[in-house]
Amino acid sequence: MSGYSTLPNFLRGDRTLLRFNDAERTLELSVHDVVDAGPPSGHLTLSAGWSGRVRMAAGQQVHSTYQSFRTHEDSSFVKEAQVRHTLLIRDWEVSITGRMDGLCQEADHWIVEEVKSSALGYERLEKMTVDDLPKAVLQLRMYLHALAGQGKAAIGRLVLISMKDGTQHMIHVAPDPNFGAFIERQVDWMLSQHEVQ
Repeated sequence: MSGYSTLPNFLRGDRTLLRFNDAERTLELSVHDVVDAGPPSGHLTLSAGWSGRVRMAAGQQVHSTYQSFRTHEDSSFVKEAQVRHTLLIRDWEVSITGRMDGLCQEADHWIVEEVKSSALGYERLEKMTVDDLPKAVLQLRMYLHALAGQGKAAIGRLVLISMKDGTQHMIHVAPDPNFGAFIERQVDWMLSQHEVQ
């Protein structure tokens, strides 16, 4: 097989980048590809009672409003900051890219902000912890790991914003020093699925 190929749709999310180049043994992934790889797993939804299109439009507005506020509040804040992480697995050169909702510098470290809009009100959001939003936490830790690979110490903030009442709840996410092992497992799984096609 030559050129680029992708995994079947059931293995991919909506925001996939997943591209194999067998001739050059390269694999391009998005952060979401890495987080979403493997068998489906359930988690708490933030979207109760909203239709897809309405939910997406409202979520985009929440992101835009928050990023605009942060840009005016903090001169070091950069919205939609690009990040890239590369590694070698099974003789494949793997490149993982992502876009952080926000990145800013505070004292001697960086802060990555991941914004999640929700149809839930503050009374529900304030009770949420990292255990309630595993995929969002993995996404944030992926960004933190990529920055650590560039020599940048960073911590994460998961910013939950209610579309119901406009309130916010922030969950702090620490980097995981063993996160590289998670990435390797996820990518290894994707490569094994590709090899049996």
